[in-house]
Amino acid sequence: MARGLVRRCIAAGLPAAWVTADEAYGQDWSFRRLLEQLDGGYVVAVPRSQQIKSLAGF
Repeated sequence: MARGLVRRCIAAGLPAAWVTADEAYGQDWSFRRLLEQLDGGYVVAVPRSQQIKSLAGF
């Protein structure tokens, strides 16, 4: 649901510099990947146990 919302907002030209999301979406790697591909800023919550790998490799 969140991926569709972000895509619709961008397609509509909504001016947004960044996106925030709660832990439920923060755990979804495909949602984080979409945000990275859109080249915008984002902040998502994740549980302490979540391992995150960046595209930069570290």
